[in-house]
Amino acid sequence: YGSFNNKDYAVVGVGAGYYLWDGLQAGLDGEAWLGSKPHLYSVSPGLRYVWSNFGDYKPYVGGFYKHSFYDTLPNLDSAGGRAGVIMTLSPRTYLSGGLVYEKYFNCDSTLYGDCSQVYPELGVTVAF
Repeated sequence: YGSFNNKDYAVVGVGAGYYLWDGLQAGLDGEAWLGSKPHLYSVSPGLRYVWSNFGDYKPYVGGFYKHSFYDTLPNLDSAGGRAGVIMTLSPRTYLSGGLVYEKYFNCDSTLYGDCSQVYPELGVTVAF
């Protein structure tokens, strides 16, 4: 679920990451916001560092760049940071939760509303 310009959306996302070395992950995420108009699609590369020496709870910090495509508005770029905790559910399954700060570039607040935001994130990871 997501909200944009006082409209409600179903948000579908998928991502993939690769650990470059112990703790440092490079990833690529994609999202589709569906339901209301305008539809929104985004692609976001990023880096995340995960501390693994805390047992079943692993804190993380990261940064990202995002390019968003709108079907009736100009495209928009943003960058931001995230921090949170990853919890081990099984040897290859993890639950993560945290906060994200995102700042939009060349943002017209009359079109997009706020040009920066803080929001929660929740994710499930299956590693192979």
